[in-house]
Amino acid sequence: MTALEDEIDVLTESVSATPTTLRSVIKDTVNTTVDTDAFTPINEQIAYQTNILEKVFEKELLAIMGFGDGSDGEILTSQTVTVIDQQLPAKIQATNVNLASGQTITVNKPCAGLYIYSQGDIIIDGSIVMTNLGYNSNVVPETVTVKGVEYRLARGGKSGNSLASGAGGMTNSSYNGNIVSSSAGGSGNNGQDGEEGNHCFGGMGIYTKGGGGAHVELEANGNIWARWPGSSSGGKGYSNEKPSGAIALIARGEIMINGALISVGEDCSGSNNGSDGSSDYNSPNRILAASGGKGGDSLISGFGGGPITLVAKKITVNGTINNSGGTGKPNASVGKTGRDASYVMEEAVVLGYGGKGGYGAEAGLPGEVKQYLI
Repeated sequence: MTALEDEIDVLTESVSATPTTLRSVIKDTVNTTVDTDAFTPINEQIAYQTNILEKVFEKELLAIMGFGDGSDGEILTSQTVTVIDQQLPAKIQATNVNLASGQTITVNKPCAGLYIYSQGDIIIDGSIVMTNLGYNSNVVPETVTVKGVEYRLARGGKSGNSLASGAGGMTNSSYNGNIVSSSAGGSGNNGQDGEEGNHCFGGMGIYTKGGGGAHVELEANGNIWARWPGSSSGGKGYSNEKPSGAIALIARGEIMINGALISVGEDCSGSNNGSDGSSDYNSPNRILAASGGKGGDSLISGFGGGPITLVAKKITVNGTINNSGGTGKPNASVGKTGRDASYVMEEAVVLGYGGKGGYGAEAGLPGEVKQYLI
């Protein structure tokens, strides 16, 4: 190995240094590796060394400038990036991206976004997809730094508002034809505000929880054993579906979208029907029991669309950027009321009414698309 190659190895190990320190190392190396026996005249020797150093440090300097280290090479075909930590964005660090038509880049599970860095261009004839692949993280910065400038990342759209839920079913008990007790079901709840998205994901779909059913227990001789009214609605609930995820493309050269960037919010879903009432008999203790059905939840609102950020020297969008919010059903029919249930034991009777149905929910909003020219 030559002395110059030794110096290159040392320099390569120094890439974690600050830009100022890095420039100093390069300068020192140029000044100390001149071999007058190897080249004449001296300007040819210096030009050769400078060329070598530029090649050695090109990738490292580009990484420092915010274009990634190029470790993933050129990206031409479909990629499913393995997520190591869901709290962090999954990353591709390419020398160049030229994704062919019919090819897709995505991740293998939800995470705090998909960031694609390129030391050259990013040309997308295929698609990048982050629908249902977002994850709410509180450790990801809200900006990216490129060439020393901070750029604020786009934010995901807000999910739709949910509408009102249904009241829980009441209970009645009677003995020998006379009412012994009557307990109200829990009231439904007014609609709830949708959830804001952030730079990692679109807002989660939400729903309004229905009121709880009342309960009664009556002894066969007509005495009340236990009873309680239905609980009020628990307020806001959240969908089990995954939100839309962030897409960030950062290129030293051009970003050209001929295909599609897709991070769409989930559509309105769920059931708004009330639950059936129930009844039972405990024969050892001769106790009749009845419960009102739970009130129907509202439908789950549409999710917000995912955030999309593009940073490059030139940006051209000939294709599609689809980060729309999920659809809503604000005019959906009120859910069905649950069926009543009763139990009769000689003169004793208990009755649990079905819960009332809930209402619909609104659409989610699209995510932001931010484009920055550097």
